[in-house]
Amino acid sequence: MNFIKQEITEQNAGYYTLPPKPRPLPEAHASDEALAFIDKLPSDFVSKQRRAIENAIAGDSAELETVRASRRISSYDMSSVYVEDIRINGGKLRLRTYTPKTPLSTSRNILLYLHGGGWTINSPENCERFCRDFAVENDSTVVAPDYRLAPEHPYPAANDDAKTAYLWTVEHARLIGGSAEKIYIGGDSAGGHLAFATAIDLRDDDSAKTKPRGIIAFYPAIDLEHTDTESYKYFGEDFALNAGLMKLYIEAYAPTPKARKAASLAAANLAGLPRSLLLVSECDILRSEAENFAERLASSGVKTRRVRLEGATHIYITQKGMDNAYYAALHEASEFVSRGE
Repeated sequence: MNFIKQEITEQNAGYYTLPPKPRPLPEAHASDEALAFIDKLPSDFVSKQRRAIENAIAGDSAELETVRASRRISSYDMSSVYVEDIRINGGKLRLRTYTPKTPLSTSRNILLYLHGGGWTINSPENCERFCRDFAVENDSTVVAPDYRLAPEHPYPAANDDAKTAYLWTVEHARLIGGSAEKIYIGGDSAGGHLAFATAIDLRDDDSAKTKPRGIIAFYPAIDLEHTDTESYKYFGEDFALNAGLMKLYIEAYAPTPKARKAASLAAANLAGLPRSLLLVSECDILRSEAENFAERLASSGVKTRRVRLEGATHIYITQKGMDNAYYAALHEASEFVSRGE
């Protein structure tokens, strides 16, 4: 079995130092566990989603709703945490909270976690293993919004819901057992995109007095205008996230050039953002844009830790079968929060 290797360690380079150049993209290869995971994917894993999203963009969401329903099923043992669904914003937005079964506290860290799924599918239930494990591992409260999905609710609906969830969490932090001064925003894939977009929005909103303490993003989507990067070239097929499917996700979420430009983070002003952790998968179409984004963060003066997981592909946070990548990422997220600064 190949084990995930971390390219950067505190001992040899400093925690917030970007790693050296990786092995060239043509030499990248998936780990044994990633290859086994990919081999076990249903033959229609990509085609089923593509067809459902294409139909939804055309106005028929029936098949997409079937896909979504399959992702709303709770499939992990949640006995180690208290799980509660809270309705906010007049009942229109569901927040699922995960609280460890430890003595009641009002000083815990809080992680606002935004699920992935190309802005079109998935739910808090889909990322519940990570929400549970992070809550237990760090004695923290996790808040996972069930934000509105595209194409029925295109940009900026998901962004608005993410910000609404953050502001609610600040106001009700003590009620859910945490501190308003210790809220982190995280997410995987499209959720990583929303995490950074929300942090940028909060930075620019003078009325939002309490800013997030940090950002955690797993294989985030960054650039919605350009899908011709080097990593798209090498990992566009057979690496868990299909290039054609990713383009459909973007079309559903940001259907016009104006929307794509507004939603994209590739040229966003990054100065003044809180310290950030980016987990990049070596064999992922989003790798190039995520790595470039990390460099831009660092150049903008943001404390940035970028970790490239060798051999990893996409979706290891939410799909069973890539435990080495999953636990390496969980460890990185836990260490990042434990540092505080």
